[in-house]
Amino acid sequence: MTSPPASFLELTMTYADLLQLQADLIWVYDAEVARRNLNLSRHCPGQSALLVREGSVVLSDRRHEVLADAGDWVFLREGDRQQRFTEGSKVLSIRFKLGWPGGIPLFDWDPAMTVRAAEYPELEVKAKRLYEVVKKETAHIGMKLQESRVSPISHCLIRSEFLSFVSECIRVQINAGLKPNLMRKLNVRVQRMLAYLDEHGFQKSFRQTELAKAMGLSGSQLDRLFKKELGMTPHQYQEQRRLEHAFLRLRRSEDSIKEIAFDLGFASPSHFSAWLRRKTHLTPSELREDEKHAFYPYM
Repeated sequence: MTSPPASFLELTMTYADLLQLQADLIWVYDAEVARRNLNLSRHCPGQSALLVREGSVVLSDRRHEVLADAGDWVFLREGDRQQRFTEGSKVLSIRFKLGWPGGIPLFDWDPAMTVRAAEYPELEVKAKRLYEVVKKETAHIGMKLQESRVSPISHCLIRSEFLSFVSECIRVQINAGLKPNLMRKLNVRVQRMLAYLDEHGFQKSFRQTELAKAMGLSGSQLDRLFKKELGMTPHQYQEQRRLEHAFLRLRRSEDSIKEIAFDLGFASPSHFSAWLRRKTHLTPSELREDEKHAFYPYM
């Protein structure tokens, strides 16, 4: 039997490591870009694979700008960016999470990567299959997918098509020259820190000195170790978790903004609003309305 090429072996991991890889579908949508979303600048959680069916789009962050025309696939990372679609643009968009514990993505790029759809026809085939099974098995296409009530069988059918699509995304990205971030063995103390932070509620303010003491480290040692392993400080990780919880509560519940603010540890709704505006350029009310209209930028 012929041995795999060295370049391929460099990308392999143990099966046990890959069980840690988190792959979750957020939504899938196939439609014309709404007029209100043609020109937007905001924070976008999760990653996206976007097929431009008609029209074009310019995507940019503070350092880079990418143009995608009809017939291009665009892979978008999580983060802040601006989009400028031409009027009448139509897209097939799939948003998902793909990465390691601690928020480390499987792939990195700035701010987007494009490939021609004609060079990877199987990617569109699998994307269409995913769209069709989601449409068949759930009551909601698009941003409301997370609220759909589905049977365990429907969930398995959707997940099977989603993982088939993700596997093709990975193949395309590797063929395009991207190297995945391989699973790293996290320092035992960092693993304990993550468990501590994930169990820590938001009503009680996070004190890094308490975490450092629990880990037997100084504050500076804690920061250095955490940042070395995860690329961010414990405070940044906690802020990321709090932002994700804010998104979920505002989008998926009818709880009052005041109730959400207090549950997330803010002294008042005004403090919550100021914090969210710094993070997303939107107030809680705007973000809640955006869930129906403009928050997801490719609809």
